[in-house]
Amino acid sequence: DSSREPMIYPLLAAYAAIGRELDSVLYYSEMKKYVTASAQDLLEQVIEEERKHVVILTNIKKTF
Repeated sequence: DSSREPMIYPLLAAYAAIGRELDSVLYYSEMKKYVTASAQDLLEQVIEEERKHVVILTNIKKTF
């Protein structure tokens, strides 16, 4: 139904954003292998923040 078409774009944006956040989690997780222990701790904080973003975006996606 054409009245739902405008809702597709925010939903696609939410999926794209979630994908970017998950890519970031993977990237930072892999980077931990190559940095010092103190940098690993910082990366873990960044990873946790990215995971929070995934939860937020998932909840937003549910509204569409």
